[in-house]
Amino acid sequence: MASKKKTSKKATSDIAAKEAIREGKELLSSENLRFVVGLVVLLFSLYTIISFVSFYFTGPMDQSLIESTSETARDAGNWGGMFGATLSDYFINKCFGVSSILIPIFFLMVSLKLMKVGKVRLWKWFANFAFLMIWFSVAIQFFIPDNLLNSLFFLPGGKHGQFICDALILKIGKPGTFLTIFVTAIIYFIYLSDETVRLIKKSFGKLKFRKNVDDVEGFIPKLLARISSCVSHITSALHIGKKKDGEENTDQAGTDDQKTEEP
Repeated sequence: MASKKKTSKKATSDIAAKEAIREGKELLSSENLRFVVGLVVLLFSLYTIISFVSFYFTGPMDQSLIESTSETARDAGNWGGMFGATLSDYFINKCFGVSSILIPIFFLMVSLKLMKVGKVRLWKWFANFAFLMIWFSVAIQFFIPDNLLNSLFFLPGGKHGQFICDALILKIGKPGTFLTIFVTAIIYFIYLSDETVRLIKKSFGKLKFRKNVDDVEGFIPKLLARISSCVSHITSALHIGKKKDGEENTDQAGTDDQKTEEP
């Protein structure tokens, strides 16, 4: 009799556990929960964007508060409070600089996906934003002059951009770094649209290169002939100048001889 009671209690507990798991799965897959989570992500993304924007206005006065732990949160000038100031300083100064704004914008897309507001391809947004964030981080750090960088209270490219830019300059120099930034931008534009290739071809067409290889090979000797002609002109000009200087020196010497012959 006792064993029957134990078996019935165990069966009841197993049924209750299975029922709880089923209800949990239904709750997680319900539209209402997805909408609530999406709404929370949306509000946090907007809060982060506001904090990032405020950082450019209130960042200098908040730097001492971020570095010190003795100040109270109400002393922060950031519109997002002390948490917003710390969050902005971390992503802008220590990560990707100005392009860090793309992180909360991506999570805006995530919130729209969760709330099923329109069709959002997250993988496409993620790939584009990841490339743009990294590219702008390096490009901004490279193109902004050093004197302007030293006058700013934050790193426009973040520590990520500073590290990558310094490493590229060390390995391939400034011309190589510039070409790397330029070529990666061209590749990205080609990825976005096939029209980029047509525009590049059109730009090369304006240089008036011939279409077949024979004409291009004929162009090179002509170019070399023009260069040699310019060199010969310069050489002849220098020779004429030297000749004139020699004649002037000869005339001067003759004049001096005549003066010495006079009593």
